[in-house]
Amino acid sequence: MVVVSEVALSPPSTSPPSLRGPCPRTPPSYPDLYGKYRLQKQIQILNREIGFLE
Repeated sequence: MVVVSEVALSPPSTSPPSLRGPCPRTPPSYPDLYGKYRLQKQIQILNREIGFLE
């Protein structure tokens, strides 16, 4: 008994199949050195609280 796979029968594709699955979430291109993002969020929270007190 001879088994022939579908891959052997299909014509070759122009682009290779994608081997990577979907990435859950890509990290930023550079690390947040000094916590700049975190500090910006803290400033936004403080500005919001100042607005409530005015």
